[in-house]
Amino acid sequence: CISDDQLSQNTDKILPMILSSIDDSFSECVRSAGCDAILNFIRRSKDDIKYFENIYSTMKDRLNDNILSIRVKSVEILT
Repeated sequence: CISDDQLSQNTDKILPMILSSIDDSFSECVRSAGCDAILNFIRRSKDDIKYFENIYSTMKDRLNDNILSIRVKSVEILT
């Protein structure tokens, strides 16, 4: 677990790893965990608006995922 300050200071390192896991085409459990991580990131981040375009684009692609739970998580994240 990291603090909110650590999250803010390391967003440029953390966010690309999360988004990469969401794009993993081979492992549904990695995509699912990535969706949980991005939701947690959005809830805790103080300045996530500057990353909105990257987050939105990645999550929009997951709306077509073949796994229902990932599609549902994507809708939750986008709303």
